[in-house]
Amino acid sequence: MNVYGIWRALNIAEQNKGKGGSIGVATCGLARIKYAKGDHDKAAELYHSGLDILRKSGLWATGDIALESVKMEAAEFFSVVGRTKEAQDLWEEVLHEKERSIGVNSPRLVVHLQNLATSYAQDGKFERCEPLLRRSLKLLTTSLGPTAPQVSIPLEFLATTLHHLGQNLEAESLARQCLNIREKNFPDDHLLIGEASNILASVLHANSRNDEALNLAWRALHIKEKHLGKNNKQLAFVLDLLLDIMDDLGKTKEVKPVLDRLDALLGGSSMIAP
Repeated sequence: MNVYGIWRALNIAEQNKGKGGSIGVATCGLARIKYAKGDHDKAAELYHSGLDILRKSGLWATGDIALESVKMEAAEFFSVVGRTKEAQDLWEEVLHEKERSIGVNSPRLVVHLQNLATSYAQDGKFERCEPLLRRSLKLLTTSLGPTAPQVSIPLEFLATTLHHLGQNLEAESLARQCLNIREKNFPDDHLLIGEASNILASVLHANSRNDEALNLAWRALHIKEKHLGKNNKQLAFVLDLLLDIMDDLGKTKEVKPVLDRLDALLGGSSMIAP
């Protein structure tokens, strides 16, 4: 546990003497130590124990920011170690508590909506992501305006989700909005523009708009190379997309160097996970 973590645990414990809060927070602090040491099973057991103590203490739904951070920390742990159902239960619990404390129309809910949506996406439950992301987009658009750079985040996430759900016409519209916002707010070679170009290229390819998709995929590749390096394995996804687009366009002469590069990146296997 770092110095800040220890201070936070002690501070919360001092404020909640005799209420069960100190034991619950301390138990979650011990879980953090076990996680750092790689003992994920013990960390999960301790997080569950600490959170259960906090629930029974009467402090759980008080809206205390420090206790909320403990819950979010536990949810992040469960998400990172692949225990997504436990993460989703916690993200949902935090979201509902926040709705009760600040109202259902507060833009401060956006981070909690996106945390829960991210966890569902990690599990491939894109149909459950969609309503959360639409709500997130509406809250940010109402609060900041439709062209604020922050709005591009739920636009990107929602476009990706709809793409996975096969709703590619709407996904294309949202992905274009995302790219347009970022082009107006960031340098041409910004990584966020590379990500938006990549997503729009994928959607356009699904919509058989392959000439534009090819240009955007190359743009995404060049930007990502600049920021991530030419040997980063994350480039494999855009290289694989390029191969698919080239194949549909019949550009057989241009395929081999891209395929060779993809094979080199992946150690001789150009199979990409969906």
